[in-house]
Amino acid sequence: MSIMGQSIEAVKTILVANTTINYDFTGYFDDFVAEEYPAICAEPDTGQSLLGNGLNFNYDDGGRVKVYYVEEAPENRDMTAFITKVDSLVEIIKQNPRLDGTLNQGVNITVKYMRRGPSDNIEFISMILIEGRNYYDNL
Repeated sequence: MSIMGQSIEAVKTILVANTTINYDFTGYFDDFVAEEYPAICAEPDTGQSLLGNGLNFNYDDGGRVKVYYVEEAPENRDMTAFITKVDSLVEIIKQNPRLDGTLNQGVNITVKYMRRGPSDNIEFISMILIEGRNYYDNL
């Protein structure tokens, strides 16, 4: 499995093992339809960066995985519980900052709250961007 594939699987495994996820998908968010809630979509963003023996990075950009977390929105559209849930997902990822060794040079996590479009009022969506680097002895 590729380094990106390992990173995506590590993120999904950590989240599914530590919280309730009823549907998960790997691919582009534009192709994602949540069949059940809560749901996650793990999207590869760029190639993974690698640190070689000479301490030089062989990369164009850091390795990034976008995780879209989607819940059905309540009728009153209050996001308080959703924001609390997203904060807990970030904490779960922070508790395993090496993501099972796939991002073993540390990670940076950014959260963005978003909407699909002005006519879509049934879902709350957040994008959790996870960035990091890898060190491998065999480069």
